[in-house]
Amino acid sequence: MKNTALLLVLCVALNLLAGCADKANVNFPTSSPTEYPTTIPTDPPVAPPAESTTGPEIENNQPSLENGLEQKENGRQYTRTVGIYETQDWSNYFSLPGSVQISYTFILPDDYILSSSVVYIDNVKVGEFGPPVRLKEDQRMPESLDDICRDMDDDRNGRYYDSEMIIREGVRIFLSRSIVYPDGPGDIDVWYPHTFYTQIDDIIFYVSFYPLVKYPDPELFDVYLNVVSSIEIV
Repeated sequence: MKNTALLLVLCVALNLLAGCADKANVNFPTSSPTEYPTTIPTDPPVAPPAESTTGPEIENNQPSLENGLEQKENGRQYTRTVGIYETQDWSNYFSLPGSVQISYTFILPDDYILSSSVVYIDNVKVGEFGPPVRLKEDQRMPESLDDICRDMDDDRNGRYYDSEMIIREGVRIFLSRSIVYPDGPGDIDVWYPHTFYTQIDDIIFYVSFYPLVKYPDPELFDVYLNVVSSIEIV
């Protein structure tokens, strides 16, 4: 009997040990740790240059030498040689085959600094020259918002809010006014681009200025018109 009792106690002990061992081997579900990149970028994303409201540092308020210039009584006369483009909708532009170029001049006030195609005052972007456009046989210079917003009712009724045809010293100028919210660096929350189109021969020149009000004062508006009407092909 003693031997039988000892054997029973031994069997119970062995079963208990086996049960503990099974519990020790149970795989409990666990959540994977959050994965982080090994390197974290320290620089913020760079906004496209066209959206930036600030410009390059310009030493001594002097324009870059990439544009030829000559001092005139009413400002600096710039000479630019650039490629000619074509367009179907006045929103998308394509360079002409063979890298066809054109040279033209215009006059900016002394405090307007041109860097590449962009105009700055005190390192703040205030305007921009678009690519010269050669008209096709069935094209003409824009004369209304329908010409630049065809089939784009949302843009015409929202982003574009006004337009007019202007005659300045015998030069026909079409003006469109719109609203843009810059995404780039800078303190400007909203622009009201005034885009001026003018035609010389079969070439359309256009330039956008970026006032901070829907309708700039007459003196500033006169500056814009003087720039556009000073454009000449050389």
